[in-house]
Amino acid sequence: MTDEQQNGNSYQRLADLLKQYLTLNVENARLKVSDKLSVLLSTIALLLITFALINIALLFFTVAVAHLLALVMPIVWAYAIMCGFNLLILLIIVLLRKPLIINPITRVLTRLILT
Repeated sequence: MTDEQQNGNSYQRLADLLKQYLTLNVENARLKVSDKLSVLLSTIALLLITFALINIALLFFTVAVAHLLALVMPIVWAYAIMCGFNLLILLIIVLLRKPLIINPITRVLTRLILT
């Protein structure tokens, strides 16, 4: 073999290795994205289910407390008090949405994306 043939073979081998390296990096990136996406979607599903169950529990608790209050006052006032209590909870959540909702979501997404 001449030097030109050896150089051509080594360049071809280098090109093949580079192609294989890039293919493996693309495959690795695809696997990482699919892994992180599955973690993100399962976290979202868990949060939605938890949110729904907490709302149902809060509804039953509110009705129970309203019926207890109805023993000492008219039922309309008992439900009005519980409605005011629920609106107060909603107002607190809206006012504190950054530390209660936005910051934890941002931390989870940042941890998920950067690791």
